[in-house]
Amino acid sequence: MPDDATGSSEAIFDATRHFRPSGWSGGGAQARIPVMALAPNELIKFAIRIRTRGGLPADNLVIQARDRNEAERRINQMYLHCEILECREIQSPVREEDMNLENIISLISRTPSDKV
Repeated sequence: MPDDATGSSEAIFDATRHFRPSGWSGGGAQARIPVMALAPNELIKFAIRIRTRGGLPADNLVIQARDRNEAERRINQMYLHCEILECREIQSPVREEDMNLENIISLISRTPSDKV
C-alpha cells in the first residue's frame, strides 16, 4: 500500500528540494533533510550569452550545472522569455601543484618582490 499522497511508496523531494521519506506527513523544519544532488566538483561552469525579452543583450552569464540542458533551463527560469544566443562550457584550469606543507610555507614566506 502506498505511503504518501502521490500513490508512490518511494521517497520523493518536496518543492523546497528537501528529501521527504515515504510516509512523512510534514512536521517542523527540523524533520527536513537538505540534499545535494552532486558534489561541487562534478558541476560544470557554463558561460551563456542571451537576449532579454526587452531586446537587450546580456553577455558572460556564468552558471554551474550538471549539463548544458540544465544550465539553459536555469537561465530561462531567471530570465523569462529570453533568447539564448550562445552557451559554452568553461574549462576549469587544472592545478598541477600539490598543496602540501612545503608549498604553503613557501607561499607564506614570500616577500612582495618575490611574487610574480
